[in-house]
Amino acid sequence: MTGGADAEVSDAWAVPVDALLAQLRWERPLAAALSPGTLAQVLREAQAFGLVCSPLTAPHAYGLTGFGRLAARALVTAMRAAATSAGYDPALVELGSELPARVDAALPELQTTVLVQSDLTAVAAGPVAPRLHAQLDDIALIEARGQGTVYRFTGDSVSRALRRGRSAADVLAFIEQVSSTGVPQPLRFLVEEAAAKLHRVQVAPARAVVVVDRPDDLGPLLADPLLAGAGLERIAPTVALAKVSQDRLTTLLEASGQPIGSHSAGAGPRPRAVRRRNSGAVARSSLRIPADERPAFIVGLLRGRTAAAPVQAGASPLSVLDVLREAQAAGRAVEVTVVGADGARRRLALRPTQITGGRVRGVRQAGGRATEIALAVSRIAAAAPLDPPAGEPDGGPAAEAGPA
Repeated sequence: MTGGADAEVSDAWAVPVDALLAQLRWERPLAAALSPGTLAQVLREAQAFGLVCSPLTAPHAYGLTGFGRLAARALVTAMRAAATSAGYDPALVELGSELPARVDAALPELQTTVLVQSDLTAVAAGPVAPRLHAQLDDIALIEARGQGTVYRFTGDSVSRALRRGRSAADVLAFIEQVSSTGVPQPLRFLVEEAAAKLHRVQVAPARAVVVVDRPDDLGPLLADPLLAGAGLERIAPTVALAKVSQDRLTTLLEASGQPIGSHSAGAGPRPRAVRRRNSGAVARSSLRIPADERPAFIVGLLRGRTAAAPVQAGASPLSVLDVLREAQAAGRAVEVTVVGADGARRRLALRPTQITGGRVRGVRQAGGRATEIALAVSRIAAAAPLDPPAGEPDGGPAAEAGPA
């Protein structure tokens, strides 16, 4: 466009695309990326930046604008200064400060404030700064474009911003900051009304929910360090949300010694369980042992009763602590019988790691996964070693938790 081998082409104000492609192929025959598609893409980008334009009578011809000629001269000068044996080095091309200064002087000043009116519109007298436009577009609708932009605030647009996490105070503070006339009263009423309607129903992300009967029961759970990984957040006096799955939350609650019950979603308040006595007939069964197998069967029963003695209900805390301390010192696992708050008993395998302050910390193996738990000694009814030392039979002294 700016000169070359063909004088007719260089003197023309607008050059057809075919003639421009032929001239470029003549001047750069080894340019592998030179193709009609590449040239069309470059021309579209140059036209978007205002460097070239097309006359109405010749839409397939392009000519340089005033800025285009200025940029072409700057590029030619910079490319000659960065010349190398292979052409020029793009890393050494510097346009200088003249071209950016000319562009800044020609462009209109970006608007950072708007005129907010009582008819729920905001008017910008010129091009809006990108940051301001993005924030206004979040809480208002674009009503008109041109030399200036007109934004309109509606109930739906304000509610959309509030649903994305912004509060009514944040919206009003932003409008107060960017408005040259303050916040009109109708707009203030619109924002407050939208916030009042929207906040009646709130949605929060959650993977599991903890529901307790009394508000006092939820405080210890939020303060328990063993439940810190659950990310509990109180949303009501008796309800907290967790950031972990229900299975993981159940494991953490069991590790902290909390009794757990299932809560049915959508069932409303949980009714109290009604105890009923079953008066139905009790099925009885008998086991007949052949005479030649009775001695071995009796010996098995006696051995089972001896092994079961350590977990009887009469074990004292002292005997339980002895078994736990021995297991801690030897690094062995024990089977403990834990009594829950509802009186139910459950057995679990535990390898004690620390015994202090009336609590036992250890590692529980369940489902192929190790979990660190803490139990109160007062809730452990009995304990028996699972791995007796070599040379000591099952049910020996180390496995018994006798009375105090």
